[in-house]
Amino acid sequence: MYLQDIGLAFFAPRKFLWRVVTDSPADLVRRFIVYGAGFSLFETALFAAVLPKVSSLSVYEIAGAGILEIATSLIFLPVFLLVSRTLRASQWKKTALLYTIFFRFFYPIPALIFFGLFLLTENYLFAVIKGVAAFLGILCLVIVFPVILTNTLRRRFFAVIGTFVACILVLAPIGWMLEQFMIVGRESRGSTVFYDPIGKEVDEAAIHFNVFIPGTVLFDIYQSLAARIKGVKIEPGSPGYQTITKWPRDKDRLRAEWEKERKRLENKQAVSHFETTRKFINIKLEELDAAQDVAQALDVVFGSDEMTIETLQSLFDKYISLSETEVRALTLQRDFNKMRSTLKDLELID
Repeated sequence: MYLQDIGLAFFAPRKFLWRVVTDSPADLVRRFIVYGAGFSLFETALFAAVLPKVSSLSVYEIAGAGILEIATSLIFLPVFLLVSRTLRASQWKKTALLYTIFFRFFYPIPALIFFGLFLLTENYLFAVIKGVAAFLGILCLVIVFPVILTNTLRRRFFAVIGTFVACILVLAPIGWMLEQFMIVGRESRGSTVFYDPIGKEVDEAAIHFNVFIPGTVLFDIYQSLAARIKGVKIEPGSPGYQTITKWPRDKDRLRAEWEKERKRLENKQAVSHFETTRKFINIKLEELDAAQDVAQALDVVFGSDEMTIETLQSLFDKYISLSETEVRALTLQRDFNKMRSTLKDLELID
């Protein structure tokens, strides 16, 4: 019977609501327990399947999640009470209360499923779909109630318009007051389907690219090396003088910084939940390897008394490899950040 109610809630909401309204108090309590526990278990099982850290939730936390879902749904109760009373529904108080509580368990289900697919596949197309599904779920919650309580198309049209007006008049002040007391706000969406744990994990990894030997430095080195080949003495203030003199002092410090960054990233990689984060870490490790290769080539260049074309070519090839790695990394980072920024602007993710 309870599984059948899911289909009725989506495809025959009027029939489901009247079934609930005419239930005995004992049946209502049973429905309340089954729906609350079922929704919480479904939500927990879904996230436990894609996020291992969620699987450690206790029974009390699961129960708390169910209570929170019910509590958040009650914000719509004043609107539905007003609509139910205006449309002169039979048992208007009970009808509004039961609709507010029970339908809240059903309409988030599609968004939660797409949220699970988003986390499982790490495809932001599902992030778009689950964001749209979440907004449609809220829209359906608002629209379906006046449609259930009316019969003609004309009455339904004005009832839906009136419900939206009631939402603006009632919910806007409530939302403002709650936000002022820091009960809800944009930050609270971190516990909803608008949350983007993939982006959050990437941000927490704090990966930065293109921080090593820039092209201008390499150009100075080439000028200095060309001067050495020609037998020209490198004077202070001449092109590349600072680079040539600083490299012996800086190379050990740079290598120590690179090694420290490598260890940090490897530790971060070991505890990462998402392949997207590991992809960013891997390409950063490639950049570190390429930078080490450039450093080794520079050691050879500066440690050689006699400069050759082969030595310069080796340095050039390794620097080109570093540059290509950084271009791939920066392109990946740019596309990822652009996509997330667009979805944030559309209010589809946080």
